Amino acid sequence: GRGDEGGAEEAEACPQGPGAVIASECREGASELLGPIGNCCHCDKRMEERVRVALELQLPGPKPAAAHLVGSAMRGVGEVDKTRYYREWDSIRAALTGGDTRLVRGSFIESTYQLGKPLPRWQQLPKDSFWDVEDLLHDVGDLTRPTPKIIAVSYGWLSREHPDPEGFHLKVLGPMMKRYAACSRIGLESIAVFIDWCSLPQRPWSDLEQKARHRAMRSIDVWYAHQLTDVWLLSAVPEGGVPFDERGWTRFEVAAASMVSPLEAVLDLAQWPNPNADIKDWSEVVDACCLRRRPPQLPDAFASEQESKSFAFQEDRKLVSDKYWGVFHRALGCAEQLAYRGLSWTDVEAHRLALALPRCTGLRQLDLSYNELSSAGATAIAHALEQCSALERLNLSNNMIGEETAQQMTSTWMVSRRPENGLDLSAQRASGFSPESDLAAAQALERGSTMAMQATTASPRNSGQLPEESKQALSALIARQAAFEARIESAMAKVAESVAELSTAVGKDISTVPQSRPAYGRPVLKTYTGSHGSSASSSGGSGR
Repeated sequence: GRGDEGGAEEAEACPQGPGAVIASECREGASELLGPIGNCCHCDKRMEERVRVALELQLPGPKPAAAHLVGSAMRGVGEVDKTRYYREWDSIRAALTGGDTRLVRGSFIESTYQLGKPLPRWQQLPKDSFWDVEDLLHDVGDLTRPTPKIIAVSYGWLSREHPDPEGFHLKVLGPMMKRYAACSRIGLESIAVFIDWCSLPQRPWSDLEQKARHRAMRSIDVWYAHQLTDVWLLSAVPEGGVPFDERGWTRFEVAAASMVSPLEAVLDLAQWPNPNADIKDWSEVVDACCLRRRPPQLPDAFASEQESKSFAFQEDRKLVSDKYWGVFHRALGCAEQLAYRGLSWTDVEAHRLALALPRCTGLRQLDLSYNELSSAGATAIAHALEQCSALERLNLSNNMIGEETAQQMTSTWMVSRRPENGLDLSAQRASGFSPESDLAAAQALERGSTMAMQATTASPRNSGQLPEESKQALSALIARQAAFEARIESAMAKVAESVAELSTAVGKDISTVPQSRPAYGRPVLKTYTGSHGSSASSSGGSGR
């Protein structure tokens, strides 16, 4: 699989030298187009992902060699519209065609759990335990049958011989899948699961199986970044295991899933408080387990972060970074809608998002409502969006943006000839800072953002690296945020003391008083129906 076991063949030296860059399964077709090219090997993976995506999206950069052009063309680049790659069924069909990747039926996983057995590897799956691609797509198009629900599982391998030998992860996955099916009013047989141990060829393998795994790895990003898949994180590990957040592969999977998928589609099941509790509505799980997302990282920043992550095979570090590069440009670069509503983001997250926004060339709608952005964060976002010419709607309501900044943003919005009602700055809360302080911080951050973007444009290697003035502005924002949070905590402590005294006076235990959520808190996701397309919050966002 792709985890502690994944990517070993990446380390194999090319027996034909650096010029032999065509994957072996493409050799015959390449020979037909270019004539005899000699022997070939697997070593094209070092640049394959970036070349494929660059060609597909027509990104600037050096042109690849003719051999790479043929190899990429034969692997289907351009067959799926770049704006639909992570939105429509076409890319899922392409990933499953040929049988290299298998989606396991939910009924098989649940029955294996009931029998107390470990899941078998790809080569040992019974024929009726996984979906045929034509059967899957037939059910998708058949209005009389439930649309299959695809779930991609992200988890840490617990041993090299078997990722879950004692069923540690299966004891969470099996029962939760049964509850999900019941809440979605579908049968377990209508669930299709991507879990690498069962879905990708595993060691020991034959030469043909190794080639099949290599082909399957090319589309591994589809299962985590696609808007038609749910991603379940099994982040808990036994005592002494490598933590989930410190693994390189799981970090990639979380980052890919968080890019443009609907908020309710990425769940950390370790956050569910009682594994044996009955679930009446799936929104209960969504509220408890919905992942708190981070702003998308620039590819270079992600690659730098990967240097500290755990990989069983060091070659996977480069492979994962290249995969992220592809997801970033395919998903974020082509996104028309991004929704980051109710995530409690502060000016720090706003500044990080601002670094990525200029790459969102197709962005039409951005929702940052119900966060904690002040004038500084809003100014950074507005400055970055100047390069998003297609933007039609920006929702910054229910934040903490100062009046002067709001007026300036409204004026700029109108001058830019965007839709008059496209900017929403309503229902701003007091930030706790003076208007002068808010404005000064906004201006400082704007100068820093300008320098950061200029530096990135001048040298792509500097992507994600901030100039000194920008670092100082960001440090000032962090200090302001800490001071603000300290004042809030102090005020809340005083309120709690007063309520406790009042409760004692009336002889009522305060623990029985239900706590209410402030109006500006993260809204409860009650619109979840099991279909991403009908969700109000959908965006359009390890070594094992």
